[in-house]
Amino acid sequence: MPKPKRLTLQGMSDALVKIDKLIKNEPDRGAALVGVAYLDDTLRSVLRDYLVQDTRILDCIFDRSGTAATFSAKIDLAYSVGLLHRMQFNDLHTMRKIRNEFAHSWDDISFQTDNIKQLCFNLEHSIEWLSQLKKRVSDEVLKKLQPRVPDKSNPREFFRFNLMSIGIGLRYRPDIKPLVPRQEVFRMEYGPLGNEWSPKHLKPKA
Repeated sequence: MPKPKRLTLQGMSDALVKIDKLIKNEPDRGAALVGVAYLDDTLRSVLRDYLVQDTRILDCIFDRSGTAATFSAKIDLAYSVGLLHRMQFNDLHTMRKIRNEFAHSWDDISFQTDNIKQLCFNLEHSIEWLSQLKKRVSDEVLKKLQPRVPDKSNPREFFRFNLMSIGIGLRYRPDIKPLVPRQEVFRMEYGPLGNEWSPKHLKPKA
């Protein structure tokens, strides 16, 4: 699987447009399912890029019966290894709950349904992301991106904006230095491991 690309500031506008197109013409149920599927896939890519690059093990972790097969498990794993801050962790779980409300109901529900509306308004990432973005980019870039937090009277718009900010935040994190891949950590601790990644190579320090 190709490694996820880290966005440049100039690439953020294109990314926002791409995410927006995913849900623009979808009904509410479709927007929630497609939008959160995008976050699930993005988080999966970020995790695969970060963990030890052993394809056989990674496939086992992320396949249908693997330990990180579900969106919930991916969120918990990413937070546990330091790939998410607490607000991202909370909002991703909120997005998961919104997805589940639509996915597990036969009723004619929408973003205006009370419990879904409240979940949308519990999302916090877009407000913090917008604040950080304004501190880091030029006025020219801001003018191009035109970021703004929508009025809370429209829960679908609030969901859409948070979807875009979380998606961008997973890939573009100028405040966090690139993390050291896990196999490099063990290599520094135990020495070269060769081409095979196996516990038999790990020897405790004298």
